[in-house]
Amino acid sequence: MKNIFQKSVIAVFAILLGTFALLLPGFTSDALAGLGGMPTEGWVVKFNVSNLEESVAWYEEKLDMMRNTEFDTPVWTQVFYPDVPNTQIGLFESFPDGSGAATATIVVPDIEYGVSLLQKRGVYITPPCDADKGVALSFFQDPDGNGLALRQNYSRPYPSC
Repeated sequence: MKNIFQKSVIAVFAILLGTFALLLPGFTSDALAGLGGMPTEGWVVKFNVSNLEESVAWYEEKLDMMRNTEFDTPVWTQVFYPDVPNTQIGLFESFPDGSGAATATIVVPDIEYGVSLLQKRGVYITPPCDADKGVALSFFQDPDGNGLALRQNYSRPYPSC
């Protein structure tokens, strides 16, 4: 079941990021190319973290991500899901400032299973809430306060967010 959950998370996460980028006005052509008509090769979202190695361990242990050492520096590394190698989270060892209102959202087919799994791994995550239009969200943070969420589309009704 864990493998199915991980593959579902990976697929939906990649689709959503790609779709979001392609739908932004001014950033795509009619052929759905990237900036200036160039193809988009991937996405990296940057989070500041207080301790690079501890953060890598958290993303590996809690979210089943893997480390990509290809672009490592003493203060930078990236984590990713193997099935979506061009969509990554960059971890930069610096003063952690949290992500503010920005939230990296992982779309899953069963939000209750995802919430349960993260709770068993010691992650505080909010109960699912209804964000409208059939979207359910559950929010959590990495150890440095960077915002993450699980999302399920076309979910059953939950209390409003």
